[in-house]
Amino acid sequence: MIERFCNPTSKLVDVIRKKEPCRLSLAPQAEIFCAMRKWDQRAETLIGKSIENRFNDLVDNIIKNPFYTINEEENKTINSFYSLVMARQDCKYKPHNDVKSGSKQKIGEYLNKDLQERLESQYIYFYRDTGLPSRMFNGLMIQKKIAHFQMLYENLKWHIAYLSYGEIVVPEMIDFFFIPITPNIFLTPQKGSKILRWPDCLALNYCINILCQRSTYFFSRNLNACFGFNLSKPWVFHPYHLPISKPLKA
Repeated sequence: MIERFCNPTSKLVDVIRKKEPCRLSLAPQAEIFCAMRKWDQRAETLIGKSIENRFNDLVDNIIKNPFYTINEEENKTINSFYSLVMARQDCKYKPHNDVKSGSKQKIGEYLNKDLQERLESQYIYFYRDTGLPSRMFNGLMIQKKIAHFQMLYENLKWHIAYLSYGEIVVPEMIDFFFIPITPNIFLTPQKGSKILRWPDCLALNYCINILCQRSTYFFSRNLNACFGFNLSKPWVFHPYHLPISKPLKA
């Protein structure tokens, strides 16, 4: 997904981080975009990858066809992907400890690291001295949250929107119903015109700026084109701060 936001020449994205309030140019494989060992192999391969593959196939079709209409099955795919992102965010920033078994008997003493990894690669759960590994519990929680989201929002309908001017800034943590898929295409439950103009770009990035304050970074193809995003102080929340960007003169 991040590759779709890369500069076509440099193959990098613009990034601004909370720890270092300066702009960086990073590859999609940069460590900042990863969540290392927060969920197990089963959740990554059997759950996450199948959802991602279906979603990416849908996105490819949307990009090829500007008049694409999302059907009911594809709507479920988007719901699954959105809930997967939400669940992964929780795993990354609300980590669980290993889940203790409650038994006084020592278990898992014979499981060295190599054996643990081989068992996990076969999607086999195991206990070690400290209990059920937290990443396995997180994997179960991801599956549960996806199923719960599908039931809770089964009537949620997604729509495609295109920016005719400016670009989208992407938060690390998406805190409202919104899925950016390219620098100027995103998915939203909001009905209305598919082709959005300058004021809409301004409003969208402004909302991302003030609603996604939990994010430790934002990225885009070109932050200078993300009109409405407060590039000078992105983590200073004030409902009346003005966007620093202005539209180019015709």
